[in-house]
Amino acid sequence: MKEKGLEVTSKVLEHELVESPARIRTLLKLTEGQKVVKTSRLRSVNKELVMFTTAYVRSDLCAGLEKDDLTNRSLYQLLWDRYRLKISYGHRTLEAVAASKYEADMLKVPRRSLLVYLESVSSLEGGTPIEYFEAWHRGDRCKFAIELVPAEKMKKVISPHGQDSTFWSSVASTKQKL
Repeated sequence: MKEKGLEVTSKVLEHELVESPARIRTLLKLTEGQKVVKTSRLRSVNKELVMFTTAYVRSDLCAGLEKDDLTNRSLYQLLWDRYRLKISYGHRTLEAVAASKYEADMLKVPRRSLLVYLESVSSLEGGTPIEYFEAWHRGDRCKFAIELVPAEKMKKVISPHGQDSTFWSSVASTKQKL
């Protein structure tokens, strides 16, 4: 967006080391008691709120991450620059949802406004999941571009729903839901 001349800013709401919730533990292949860095941010474009995000990152792979400033910095770039951790692939799902009171308050939109909910698990080369991410995008302010690639170029990934999948099996399950 910056390359299009748009001003992109972030406001960090939460950035701390926390106990990993059960679902996050499962998705990131952690054991009970392992901690994650939880980061919640509001993202704006040209001073207009467009997205609310929460990321959970394995703290065992990037000790001290909770001390880094993520106000206007890419998490993935920080993981590479400071910890030499490169996100190799991930699995994302998109879903149209109505804004709950909480999400509406966060994004300053009317309750039940259309949002696009994005859920993602990102992994390092070799398959180690490092991040669970969710975002609520304002439906009236977002556009998504999706690139299709052949199955033989896809790696096996873990979806946010826990099952092994490939790109094409994800497409098949999406078609069944339509």
